[in-house]
Amino acid sequence: KSKKLDISETEKNLDEIILEIEKKTGDYLNNINLMLDTSDAVSIILSVSKQNEKKNITKQDIQYLIQDAKQQILKFNPEKNIIHIIVKNYKVDDKDYNYPPLETTCNLFSIDIIFICFPKIIIKNLENLFFKFQLSINKIFCSSYTKSLNYKEQFTKSEKIAFIDIGYEKTAIVIYYKNKLNSFNVLPVGGNHITKDIS
Repeated sequence: KSKKLDISETEKNLDEIILEIEKKTGDYLNNINLMLDTSDAVSIILSVSKQNEKKNITKQDIQYLIQDAKQQILKFNPEKNIIHIIVKNYKVDDKDYNYPPLETTCNLFSIDIIFICFPKIIIKNLENLFFKFQLSINKIFCSSYTKSLNYKEQFTKSEKIAFIDIGYEKTAIVIYYKNKLNSFNVLPVGGNHITKDIS
C-alpha cells in the first residue's frame, strides 16, 4: 500500500534472493521484469475518437489515438504510473471491431482503452530499491492481470470469464467477454481481513 510503504524487510530478502539466483545461474543479474500487485491499483477506461472524413484507417491513426489517450491519463492523474494499456474495442461508424480495422473507410473512428495504473510512489520506491543492487527494471506487470491472461487460455469456449484473485489485503476481479478484457477492479479486502474477521 502506498500509505504504509515499508520495504526495509524486502531489502533484506532481496539481497539473499539475488545472491541465490546469481549462484544458480553463474551470471550477474543486471535487469529484471517485475510482477506485483497493490490494493492501490486502479483501472481507468477512456474512449478516444477521430474524425476520419471517409479516409482509410491507418496504423498511425491507431497509434496516435492510443498515445493521445495515454497523455490524457497522465495529465489528469499525475500521481499514477500506467502499467498496462489494453484496447477493449474499436468502433468504426458505430460498428464494433475486436481487431484493428486497418484500411477501413469511415467518417468516425474510436477506440475504447483500459489503463491499469499503480501509484507512482510505489514504482519509484521499487526502482530505487533495485537500483541499490545495481538492477534496472525492464517492465512492471500487474500480476493479477498477467495471471488471468494465462488462465483464460484454458477457457477458450466460454464467452464470459471472471477471475477472482484474493491476496493478502486486496482482491482483484478480472472479467473477460468474448476473449477481450472487459473490466479490471481491485477491492481493498483480502485474505488477511477474512482471517481477522473469522478469528
